[in-house]
Amino acid sequence: MKKVYYTPTMVFSVIGDSGSFVPRPWPTTVFQTALIEAAKSGGETWILYSDSEQDVSNAVKDAYLKYGNRQFGIKNLEMPENDMNRHIKLINITNIKKEKNPFETVVQCTVSNDELDSFLLDFEKFVSEQERDVSFFNQRIKFKMPIPIAIIVCEGDLQTISHTAEALQDRLPVIIMKGSGKAADLISSYLKRFAIFVTY
Repeated sequence: MKKVYYTPTMVFSVIGDSGSFVPRPWPTTVFQTALIEAAKSGGETWILYSDSEQDVSNAVKDAYLKYGNRQFGIKNLEMPENDMNRHIKLINITNIKKEKNPFETVVQCTVSNDELDSFLLDFEKFVSEQERDVSFFNQRIKFKMPIPIAIIVCEGDLQTISHTAEALQDRLPVIIMKGSGKAADLISSYLKRFAIFVTY
């Protein structure tokens, strides 16, 4: 069977995995619902994440699995990641070889752990520079529009702070999940304290 991939109409990149302890639980179910609902409204949406065993990756995987089970029922695990009915694609960017889920696309990088974050940032920039044809009113009038991308920060560590700073320098939109703890709350407090508002 030939693999068919479609240009996304929207991309979310979820970052913030870290091995340290979260001081208090945060409402991951609210985050999961919001992520999937936003993805559903975007048409052909990609969700990028790094498949680690940390809380953020687990929350993304769990949200996508629940979405698939509601959408496709018992056929969910049998439908490949490139099935035409899967309008939301889960894309795992990793440098670790492991058994993949049948419903996710794995981008296997040949970079070290230190370089993986840089690879993801370069890919986010690349996506933000791409355009797709959009039709309004009728199929004869088409416009080129950039693919919208948003980086979603949950929890995180020093690498997350660095990633967020570089993304903002490159004018990539960043959504901070305040209340998720760690770096996300630190960034949120900093922005609030210094009354920094980023506008485009």
